[in-house]
Amino acid sequence: MKKFRLAAGVVSALLFAANSAFAYDVLLKFEGKVVPTTCQVDGLNEIGMNPVSTEALKEPGGYAGEKVFFISVSGCDGTKLKGMFSPDFSKVDHKTGALKNSVPDGSTAMIQLLDHESKPIDLMLDSISKPFFAPLSVSANAAQFVLAARYLAGDVPVTAGDVKAELTFDLVYE
Repeated sequence: MKKFRLAAGVVSALLFAANSAFAYDVLLKFEGKVVPTTCQVDGLNEIGMNPVSTEALKEPGGYAGEKVFFISVSGCDGTKLKGMFSPDFSKVDHKTGALKNSVPDGSTAMIQLLDHESKPIDLMLDSISKPFFAPLSVSANAAQFVLAARYLAGDVPVTAGDVKAELTFDLVYE
């Protein structure tokens, strides 16, 4: 009886091992490069948005208070540099791709980012479909990214209150 239990245990273990060897559907391999080059970033860490009226944001999808800002980079080859946003998707509105307000009991307005042509940047979609973007001006040792931010009304009526949001901007070296 002991031999039968032992044999049954060995057969079961082999069957489970064989099945688990092919349990995955996709094998992910990661490959990258760490470069010694670092750039000096001279951009603003805080972008002060001008106050706007709730009347300016009374319609869903309405926007107001556009503020242009620059991220200037020096000390590295600007021709081999790109920028990218690395959003925390829990802080991004899934419908609009705008940044949610992080102030408890603050305004229901969101912050929408714009590219240098004043086209909205959808942080949900663009972070995946076109994550990298080139600086507007480049040279052998500098680059400048030109962006803008504005208040955006979502589906709910915008209420008065403070608005704060944050986002990580990364430099990508070729």
